Amino acid sequence: RTTLGVKTTFSFRNSVLETRKKMSMIVGLAQAQAQQNALTPQRKEACQMLRFFVFGAVGNENAKTAEEKEAIFEQRLGERWQVQLLYNLLEKLDSDHSGR
Repeated sequence: RTTLGVKTTFSFRNSVLETRKKMSMIVGLAQAQAQQNALTPQRKEACQMLRFFVFGAVGNENAKTAEEKEAIFEQRLGERWQVQLLYNLLEKLDSDHSGR
């Protein structure tokens, strides 16, 4: 059994408390950022139109609840085939690689 000195225990406890404070601050900032980045109806409509243009469907047509319908707007990364399809479309639209 290891005996920790009072100084070591106090230092460890302060370290834990500091870490908790930092994590709390990070969580607070993340929540504020999420509220600030809330999708407007215009952005949701643009998302739906782009998905329909690229994939031929929005992707939430079979959703049964409102939460399931809204989940499509929280998706940050598509599946591999979706990314490939979008890339191929962008290649065709920008065949001269001008970026315009």
